[in-house]
Amino acid sequence: MGHFCTISGIASLTGGVVDAPDTEPLSPGGERGRVRALPLPPRQPQPPPSTQVRHPHPLRCEVAGWFGLTLNCQFPASLCWPDGLAGGGECYRLGVRTRIPTPITFSSLLLALSLLGVAACKQEPEPNYAELLANLEEDPFDTRLIETAVRAASRAESKGSKNHWAYILGAYANLRAGYSHGSTYKAKNYDESALREARRWAEKTLEICPDKVDCLIPMMRMDLIEWKQESLHSRLLQAYAMDSTNFYVWFYRAEVGMKLKDNASAYTFLDSAESFAKTKRQHRWVLEAKTSLAEREKNLGEAERLYHETIQQNPDDAYAYGNFGSFLLKHERYAEAVEFLEKAVALQPYPLSLKNLAEAKEKVGAK
Repeated sequence: MGHFCTISGIASLTGGVVDAPDTEPLSPGGERGRVRALPLPPRQPQPPPSTQVRHPHPLRCEVAGWFGLTLNCQFPASLCWPDGLAGGGECYRLGVRTRIPTPITFSSLLLALSLLGVAACKQEPEPNYAELLANLEEDPFDTRLIETAVRAASRAESKGSKNHWAYILGAYANLRAGYSHGSTYKAKNYDESALREARRWAEKTLEICPDKVDCLIPMMRMDLIEWKQESLHSRLLQAYAMDSTNFYVWFYRAEVGMKLKDNASAYTFLDSAESFAKTKRQHRWVLEAKTSLAEREKNLGEAERLYHETIQQNPDDAYAYGNFGSFLLKHERYAEAVEFLEKAVALQPYPLSLKNLAEAKEKVGAK
Protein backbone atom coordinates (compact mmCIF):
# COMPACT_ATOMS: atom_id res chain seq x y z
CA MET A 1 0.00 0.00 0.00
CA GLY A 2 1.28 3.50 -0.79
CA HIS A 3 0.01 6.85 0.48
CA PHE A 4 -0.04 10.28 -1.11
CA CYS A 5 -0.25 13.22 1.30
CA THR A 6 -2.78 15.85 0.22
CA ILE A 7 -3.90 19.18 1.63
CA SER A 8 -7.15 17.93 3.13
CA GLY A 9 -6.94 14.18 2.98
CA ILE A 10 -5.02 11.16 1.78
CA ALA A 11 -5.33 9.67 -1.67
CA SER A 12 -4.24 6.08 -1.23
CA LEU A 13 -3.41 3.39 -3.70
CA THR A 14 -4.98 0.25 -2.31
CA GLY A 15 -5.00 -2.83 -4.49
CA GLY A 16 -4.92 -0.64 -7.56
CA VAL A 17 -8.01 1.44 -6.71
CA VAL A 18 -7.52 5.19 -6.31
CA ASP A 19 -9.35 6.45 -3.25
CA ALA A 20 -9.60 10.25 -2.93
CA PRO A 21 -11.57 11.17 0.20
CA ASP A 22 -13.16 14.65 0.16
CA THR A 23 -10.13 16.35 -1.30
CA GLU A 24 -10.64 19.67 -3.05
CA PRO A 25 -9.31 19.30 -6.60
CA LEU A 26 -6.87 21.80 -8.01
CA SER A 27 -6.57 22.72 -11.64
CA PRO A 28 -3.19 22.90 -13.39
CA GLY A 29 -3.21 26.70 -13.01
CA GLY A 30 -3.72 26.48 -9.26
CA GLU A 31 -7.44 27.40 -9.25
CA ARG A 32 -9.78 25.12 -7.41
CA GLY A 33 -11.87 22.91 -9.64
CA ARG A 34 -11.85 19.57 -11.42
CA VAL A 35 -9.30 18.96 -14.11
CA ARG A 36 -10.84 18.66 -17.51
CA ALA A 37 -10.57 15.06 -18.72
CA LEU A 38 -8.73 14.40 -21.95
CA PRO A 39 -10.05 11.99 -24.61
CA LEU A 40 -9.19 8.49 -23.44
CA PRO A 41 -8.02 5.54 -25.53
CA PRO A 42 -10.41 2.59 -25.94
CA ARG A 43 -10.39 -0.01 -23.23
CA GLN A 44 -7.91 -2.78 -23.86
CA PRO A 45 -8.85 -6.47 -23.64
CA GLN A 46 -7.81 -8.01 -20.35
CA PRO A 47 -5.02 -10.63 -20.53
CA PRO A 48 -5.20 -13.82 -18.47
CA PRO A 49 -4.66 -13.34 -14.69
CA SER A 50 -1.18 -14.84 -14.85
CA THR A 51 -0.08 -12.20 -17.35
CA GLN A 52 -2.29 -9.30 -16.13
CA VAL A 53 -0.86 -5.95 -17.24
CA ARG A 54 -0.93 -3.59 -14.28
CA HIS A 55 -1.08 -0.33 -16.23
CA PRO A 56 -1.25 -0.60 -20.03
CA HIS A 57 -1.82 3.18 -20.17
CA PRO A 58 0.57 4.79 -17.65
CA LEU A 59 -0.81 7.26 -15.17
CA ARG A 60 0.56 10.61 -16.37
CA CYS A 61 1.14 13.51 -14.03
CA GLU A 62 2.48 17.00 -14.60
CA VAL A 63 4.18 18.47 -11.56
CA ALA A 64 4.04 22.22 -10.92
CA GLY A 65 3.72 24.75 -8.14
CA TRP A 66 5.73 27.31 -6.23
CA PHE A 67 5.23 26.40 -2.59
CA GLY A 68 4.14 22.80 -2.94
CA LEU A 69 4.19 20.01 -5.45
CA THR A 70 0.95 19.94 -7.46
CA LEU A 71 0.19 16.75 -9.34
CA ASN A 72 -2.01 17.32 -12.37
CA CYS A 73 -2.92 13.69 -12.94
CA GLN A 74 -5.11 11.99 -15.51
CA PHE A 75 -6.31 8.52 -14.57
CA PRO A 76 -7.41 6.86 -17.88
CA ALA A 77 -10.73 5.08 -17.57
CA SER A 78 -9.16 2.18 -19.46
CA LEU A 79 -6.41 1.87 -16.89
CA CYS A 80 -7.06 -1.67 -15.69
CA TRP A 81 -6.31 -2.78 -12.16
CA PRO A 82 -7.03 -6.16 -10.57
CA ASP A 83 -9.70 -4.78 -8.24
CA GLY A 84 -11.28 -2.08 -10.36
CA LEU A 85 -10.79 1.06 -12.40
CA ALA A 86 -9.09 4.33 -11.59
CA GLY A 87 -11.54 7.11 -12.18
CA GLY A 88 -11.51 10.78 -13.34
CA GLY A 89 -8.64 13.28 -13.42
CA GLU A 90 -7.98 15.26 -10.28
CA CYS A 91 -5.06 17.15 -8.78
CA TYR A 92 -3.53 16.79 -5.36
CA ARG A 93 -0.89 18.81 -3.56
CA LEU A 94 2.11 17.24 -1.83
CA GLY A 95 4.18 19.02 0.79
CA VAL A 96 7.38 18.92 -1.25
CA ARG A 97 9.10 22.14 -2.24
CA THR A 98 10.14 21.54 -5.84
CA ARG A 99 9.09 22.18 -9.42
CA ILE A 100 9.23 19.50 -12.15
CA PRO A 101 7.26 20.71 -15.19
CA THR A 102 7.72 17.58 -17.30
CA PRO A 103 5.26 14.67 -17.43
CA ILE A 104 6.20 11.58 -15.43
CA THR A 105 4.85 8.06 -15.39
CA PHE A 106 3.15 6.32 -12.53
CA SER A 107 6.18 4.07 -11.97
CA SER A 108 8.63 6.95 -11.84
CA LEU A 109 6.26 8.84 -9.54
CA LEU A 110 6.25 5.94 -7.08
CA LEU A 111 10.04 5.75 -7.27
CA ALA A 112 10.37 9.47 -6.57
CA LEU A 113 7.99 9.27 -3.62
CA SER A 114 9.80 6.28 -2.18
CA LEU A 115 13.03 8.27 -2.28
CA LEU A 116 11.37 11.26 -0.68
CA GLY A 117 9.96 8.95 1.98
CA VAL A 118 8.43 10.40 5.05
CA ALA A 119 9.64 13.91 4.17
CA ALA A 120 6.83 14.28 1.65
CA CYS A 121 4.20 13.61 4.29
CA LYS A 122 5.58 15.31 7.36
CA GLN A 123 4.69 18.86 8.27
CA GLU A 124 7.70 21.17 8.57
CA PRO A 125 8.50 21.62 12.29
CA GLU A 126 8.05 25.06 13.82
CA PRO A 127 11.37 26.93 14.13
CA ASN A 128 12.88 27.66 17.52
CA TYR A 129 12.17 31.40 17.51
CA ALA A 130 13.92 32.05 20.82
CA GLU A 131 17.09 30.42 19.46
CA LEU A 132 16.86 32.45 16.24
CA LEU A 133 16.53 35.61 18.32
CA ALA A 134 19.55 34.68 20.45
CA ASN A 135 21.62 34.03 17.32
CA LEU A 136 20.60 37.35 15.80
CA GLU A 137 21.40 39.24 18.99
CA GLU A 138 24.86 37.67 19.02
CA ASP A 139 25.45 38.69 15.39
CA PRO A 140 23.06 41.58 14.63
CA PHE A 141 24.86 42.59 11.43
CA ASP A 142 24.53 39.21 9.70
CA THR A 143 22.20 39.90 6.78
CA ARG A 144 21.46 36.22 6.25
CA LEU A 145 20.39 35.82 9.85
CA ILE A 146 18.21 38.92 9.56
CA GLU A 147 16.53 37.63 6.40
CA THR A 148 16.01 34.17 7.93
CA ALA A 149 14.49 35.69 11.06
CA VAL A 150 12.16 37.99 9.11
CA ARG A 151 10.93 35.08 6.97
CA ALA A 152 10.41 32.79 9.96
CA ALA A 153 8.44 35.41 11.87
CA SER A 154 6.34 36.30 8.81
CA ARG A 155 5.45 32.64 8.25
CA ALA A 156 4.43 32.31 11.89
CA GLU A 157 2.19 35.37 11.63
CA SER A 158 0.60 34.14 8.39
CA LYS A 159 -0.25 30.85 10.11
CA GLY A 160 -1.80 32.64 13.07
CA SER A 161 0.84 31.36 15.50
CA LYS A 162 0.42 32.29 19.17
CA ASN A 163 4.09 31.66 19.95
CA HIS A 164 5.15 34.98 21.49
CA TRP A 165 8.82 34.38 20.61
CA ALA A 166 7.91 34.54 16.91
CA TYR A 167 6.61 38.09 17.37
CA ILE A 168 9.50 39.17 19.60
CA LEU A 169 11.79 37.88 16.84
CA GLY A 170 9.77 39.73 14.18
CA ALA A 171 10.07 43.02 16.05
CA TYR A 172 13.84 42.76 16.44
CA ALA A 173 14.60 41.34 12.98
CA ASN A 174 12.56 44.00 11.14
CA LEU A 175 14.30 46.69 13.16
CA ARG A 176 17.74 45.32 12.28
CA ALA A 177 16.75 45.11 8.63
CA GLY A 178 16.33 48.90 8.58
CA TYR A 179 19.41 49.88 10.59
CA SER A 180 22.12 51.97 8.91
CA HIS A 181 24.88 53.02 11.34
CA GLY A 182 25.47 54.97 14.53
CA SER A 183 23.62 54.69 17.82
CA THR A 184 21.04 51.90 17.80
CA TYR A 185 18.79 54.00 20.05
CA LYS A 186 18.27 56.94 17.69
CA ALA A 187 15.42 56.88 15.19
CA LYS A 188 17.43 58.78 12.57
CA ASN A 189 19.66 55.73 12.13
CA TYR A 190 16.81 53.54 10.88
CA ASP A 191 14.69 53.42 7.78
CA GLU A 192 11.25 54.86 8.57
CA SER A 193 9.38 51.89 7.13
CA ALA A 194 11.47 49.55 9.29
CA LEU A 195 10.54 51.53 12.39
CA ARG A 196 6.85 51.30 11.51
CA GLU A 197 7.06 47.57 10.88
CA ALA A 198 9.05 46.93 14.05
CA ARG A 199 6.49 48.84 16.11
CA ARG A 200 3.67 46.84 14.51
CA TRP A 201 5.40 43.61 15.55
CA ALA A 202 6.00 45.01 19.05
CA GLU A 203 2.31 45.88 19.41
CA LYS A 204 1.35 42.41 18.18
CA THR A 205 3.70 40.89 20.76
CA LEU A 206 1.88 42.70 23.57
CA GLU A 207 -1.46 41.45 22.24
CA ILE A 208 -0.17 37.87 22.33
CA CYS A 209 1.26 38.01 25.87
CA PRO A 210 0.65 41.22 27.86
CA ASP A 211 1.65 39.56 31.14
CA LYS A 212 5.23 38.51 30.26
CA VAL A 213 8.23 40.78 30.74
CA ASP A 214 9.84 39.40 27.56
CA CYS A 215 6.84 40.67 25.60
CA LEU A 216 7.27 44.21 26.98
CA ILE A 217 10.87 44.47 25.77
CA PRO A 218 10.15 45.11 22.04
CA MET A 219 7.79 47.98 22.86
CA MET A 220 10.22 49.45 25.40
CA ARG A 221 12.93 49.32 22.73
CA MET A 222 10.68 51.15 20.25
CA ASP A 223 9.73 53.79 22.84
CA LEU A 224 13.43 54.31 23.58
CA ILE A 225 14.42 54.62 19.92
CA GLU A 226 11.52 56.95 19.05
CA TRP A 227 11.90 58.61 22.46
CA LYS A 228 8.35 58.29 23.74
CA GLN A 229 9.45 59.12 27.25
CA GLU A 230 6.16 58.92 29.13
CA SER A 231 5.18 55.58 27.61
CA LEU A 232 8.68 54.20 28.17
CA HIS A 233 8.67 55.22 31.84
CA SER A 234 5.34 53.48 32.42
CA ARG A 235 6.50 50.28 30.73
CA LEU A 236 9.81 50.23 32.60
CA LEU A 237 7.91 50.37 35.90
CA GLN A 238 5.61 47.59 34.71
CA ALA A 239 8.57 45.43 33.63
CA TYR A 240 10.38 46.03 36.93
CA ALA A 241 7.28 44.86 38.83
CA MET A 242 7.22 41.68 36.72
CA ASP A 243 10.93 40.84 37.01
CA SER A 244 13.41 43.13 38.75
CA THR A 245 16.31 40.91 37.67
CA ASN A 246 15.69 41.30 33.93
CA PHE A 247 18.71 42.67 32.08
CA TYR A 248 16.68 44.99 29.84
CA VAL A 249 14.90 46.65 32.76
CA TRP A 250 18.25 48.04 33.92
CA PHE A 251 19.92 48.48 30.56
CA TYR A 252 17.08 50.57 29.15
CA ARG A 253 17.07 52.65 32.32
CA ALA A 254 20.75 53.32 31.66
CA GLU A 255 19.96 54.36 28.08
CA VAL A 256 17.29 56.74 29.40
CA GLY A 257 19.90 58.24 31.74
CA MET A 258 22.25 58.72 28.79
CA LYS A 259 19.55 60.43 26.73
CA LEU A 260 18.81 62.73 29.68
CA LYS A 261 22.57 63.32 30.11
CA ASP A 262 22.38 61.93 33.65
CA ASN A 263 25.69 60.11 33.43
CA ALA A 264 25.86 59.14 37.09
CA SER A 265 22.52 57.32 36.95
CA ALA A 266 23.51 55.75 33.64
CA TYR A 267 26.68 54.25 35.15
CA THR A 268 24.73 52.93 38.14
CA PHE A 269 22.10 51.27 35.97
CA LEU A 270 24.77 49.82 33.66
CA ASP A 271 26.47 48.16 36.62
CA SER A 272 23.11 46.60 37.57
CA ALA A 273 22.49 45.52 33.98
CA GLU A 274 25.92 43.87 33.82
CA SER A 275 25.16 41.86 36.95
CA PHE A 276 22.05 40.44 35.28
CA ALA A 277 23.56 39.93 31.80
CA LYS A 278 23.16 36.34 30.59
CA THR A 279 24.71 36.45 27.13
CA LYS A 280 27.96 37.57 25.57
CA ARG A 281 26.10 40.18 23.55
CA GLN A 282 24.49 41.70 26.65
CA HIS A 283 27.90 42.08 28.28
CA ARG A 284 29.11 43.74 25.11
CA TRP A 285 26.19 46.18 25.07
CA VAL A 286 27.17 47.27 28.58
CA LEU A 287 30.80 47.73 27.50
CA GLU A 288 29.78 49.79 24.47
CA ALA A 289 27.46 51.99 26.55
CA LYS A 290 30.22 52.64 29.10
CA THR A 291 32.58 53.46 26.25
CA SER A 292 30.11 56.04 24.90
CA LEU A 293 29.80 57.60 28.37
CA ALA A 294 33.60 57.81 28.71
CA GLU A 295 33.87 59.53 25.32
CA ARG A 296 31.06 61.92 26.24
CA GLU A 297 32.95 62.88 29.38
CA LYS A 298 36.14 63.23 27.30
CA ASN A 299 37.77 60.54 29.40
CA LEU A 300 39.69 59.26 26.40
CA GLY A 301 42.01 57.02 28.38
CA GLU A 302 39.05 55.14 29.87
CA ALA A 303 37.35 54.98 26.48
CA GLU A 304 40.48 53.47 24.91
CA ARG A 305 40.76 50.93 27.73
CA LEU A 306 37.16 49.87 27.15
CA TYR A 307 37.73 49.57 23.39
CA HIS A 308 40.66 47.24 24.05
CA GLU A 309 38.56 45.23 26.52
CA THR A 310 35.87 44.83 23.85
CA ILE A 311 38.45 43.59 21.34
CA GLN A 312 39.93 41.21 23.91
CA GLN A 313 36.49 39.70 24.58
CA ASN A 314 35.58 39.60 20.86
CA PRO A 315 38.83 38.89 18.97
CA ASP A 316 37.04 37.70 15.83
CA ASP A 317 34.56 40.55 15.58
CA ALA A 318 35.19 43.04 12.78
CA TYR A 319 33.10 45.75 14.42
CA ALA A 320 35.17 45.66 17.63
CA TYR A 321 38.26 46.60 15.60
CA GLY A 322 36.34 48.94 13.31
CA ASN A 323 34.82 50.94 16.18
CA PHE A 324 38.23 51.45 17.77
CA GLY A 325 39.68 52.36 14.38
CA SER A 326 36.96 55.00 13.96
CA PHE A 327 37.77 56.35 17.43
CA LEU A 328 41.46 56.63 16.50
CA LEU A 329 40.60 58.30 13.20
CA LYS A 330 38.40 60.84 14.96
CA HIS A 331 41.29 61.75 17.27
CA GLU A 332 43.75 62.04 14.37
CA ARG A 333 45.78 58.96 15.26
CA TYR A 334 45.82 57.94 11.62
CA ALA A 335 48.56 55.28 11.53
CA GLU A 336 46.97 53.41 14.45
CA ALA A 337 43.57 53.82 12.84
CA VAL A 338 44.85 52.14 9.66
CA GLU A 339 46.15 49.20 11.71
CA PHE A 340 42.81 48.47 13.39
CA LEU A 341 40.65 49.27 10.38
CA GLU A 342 42.69 46.85 8.27
CA LYS A 343 42.00 44.15 10.86
CA ALA A 344 38.31 44.96 10.66
CA VAL A 345 38.29 44.77 6.87
CA ALA A 346 40.22 41.50 6.92
CA LEU A 347 37.50 39.96 9.11
CA GLN A 348 34.51 41.54 7.38
CA PRO A 349 34.74 44.45 4.93
CA TYR A 350 31.58 46.30 5.93
CA PRO A 351 30.99 49.68 4.23
CA LEU A 352 31.90 52.05 7.09
CA SER A 353 35.17 50.22 7.78
CA LEU A 354 36.16 50.52 4.11
CA LYS A 355 35.27 54.21 4.04
CA ASN A 356 37.19 55.00 7.23
CA LEU A 357 40.19 52.92 6.15
CA ALA A 358 40.44 54.83 2.87
CA GLU A 359 40.25 58.13 4.76
CA ALA A 360 42.86 57.06 7.32
CA LYS A 361 45.27 55.94 4.58
CA GLU A 362 44.77 59.23 2.78
CA LYS A 363 45.59 61.14 5.96
CA VAL A 364 48.71 59.03 6.54
CA GLY A 365 49.84 59.69 2.97
CA ALA A 366 49.26 63.41 3.34
CA LYS A 367 51.65 63.67 6.28
